[in-house]
Amino acid sequence: MVSKNVKRLIGIFSVFSIIGTGLLSATVANAATQYATPYYENVQNKVNSNSDSVNENTNGKPPEMPQGGQNGQMPNGVFNVDKGSSVESTAVMSIDGTSETKSKEEVTATKANESAIKVTNGGSLTISDSKLNKTSGEMTVEEASDFFGANAGFLANEGSNATLDNVNINTTVAGGNAVFSTGEGTKVTVKDSVINTTGDHSRGLDATYQGEINADNVKISTAGAHSAAVATDRGEGTVSVNNSTLNTSGEGSPCVYSTGDINVSDSKGKATGSSIAVIEGKNSIELNNCDLTGYAIGRGTGGVDDAGVMVYQSMSGDADNGVGTFSASDSKLTIDPASGKYSTAPMFFVTNTEGVINLTNTELSFGSGKLLNVTGNNGEWGTKGANGADLTFNADNQNLEGLITVDKISTLKLNLKSSTLKSTVNSANSGKEVDISLDKNSTWNVTGTSYVTVLTDEDTSLDNIKDNGNTIYYDSSNSSNSWLEGKTITLNDGGVLTPAE
Repeated sequence: MVSKNVKRLIGIFSVFSIIGTGLLSATVANAATQYATPYYENVQNKVNSNSDSVNENTNGKPPEMPQGGQNGQMPNGVFNVDKGSSVESTAVMSIDGTSETKSKEEVTATKANESAIKVTNGGSLTISDSKLNKTSGEMTVEEASDFFGANAGFLANEGSNATLDNVNINTTVAGGNAVFSTGEGTKVTVKDSVINTTGDHSRGLDATYQGEINADNVKISTAGAHSAAVATDRGEGTVSVNNSTLNTSGEGSPCVYSTGDINVSDSKGKATGSSIAVIEGKNSIELNNCDLTGYAIGRGTGGVDDAGVMVYQSMSGDADNGVGTFSASDSKLTIDPASGKYSTAPMFFVTNTEGVINLTNTELSFGSGKLLNVTGNNGEWGTKGANGADLTFNADNQNLEGLITVDKISTLKLNLKSSTLKSTVNSANSGKEVDISLDKNSTWNVTGTSYVTVLTDEDTSLDNIKDNGNTIYYDSSNSSNSWLEGKTITLNDGGVLTPAE
């Protein structure tokens, strides 16, 4: 079996080959510049210092995807090759390969790339009733903080384990992630603790390169830009959060940002400068019994990504290509009426990726009347005209209401189980493919002229379609519609289901 690193390197070499033949579009450059690290961080500052040399010490990590310059141009000089791995992360208290227990400590870090506590080299630490502070000393290399945890309040790496019990962590500097777990086999447990960060690039809980964090009863507050309360970054990570509070106020700082696998249960939170949640690449977010609110503020040009929840692929190299999966059950997702985006932003936006959205008994509150946009974008991510999305949307015991838009380079498969849909679907007949499936316990309340490629209904009488006098067009040439026999069928309220011309 080919290893993940080998596969990634093959992908990088392929990109270099494309560049060599002049086929790499300026769009990729724009995408990388605008949206490289979690939640659309501008990567120009990651490449503008790389023209003199490239660090070759990657510690076995794959090189980054080529980063783009401004105005659609590729950057001068060589490409950045994970330069963050060369930065030495230090600590006031270092647990290096040993097993220790600490209590009633107060540790303050003040130097650049220095953490209050670092557990490394397979070490183990249990710490309780303590305070960790990062009060000065800015990050020197963005990748070092974002990908490897340099400058974090608490850092664990190299297969180490740690438990933080009743620990207050406060950071006030850029790159001051509060709790950072990186590297395969690294595991951090945080419980009954309080986290506050105020600098940019300062997430509450962050896991990379297969690191793991488990948190219970943690109050998280972040104020800086690009500072999600809960996040995973390059190399994927796993974070599980229970019974916690996730509040953010900075731009590009959702409650949850995933380039790995994140599960949040029995928690609440609000993002006043961002979306509720964002998934990048073949990664996932699962919410269970959560109440999360966002301002639906994106970072893309012209507000293209203003949305409650976004699933996308940035093309930055932070996340592998594949299916991004967002799941919510017994939860509430809200776009705050106080937001300037309340009347315009869709609840869900999916672009430049394959995606799955699973909703079960989840309340959706938003003011735009736009439930879902499955579309390409203006070139922020992927090549314009070829950066659509393919989405499967599964609704179980779910009420859905709002417009559904699909463009000519995107597809949607909407599956309703014991659910109600009140919507106009694909009203412009623009979708590449739009399929709707209803079980016998589901209802579609049609609010306007709709176009579907395939309609599947367990209730072959179509009594579960409340047409309100509207017309639904279907593709009579598609074999999956053979049960309709190419007929025009008059529905109960005077509307019709009829073949598209």
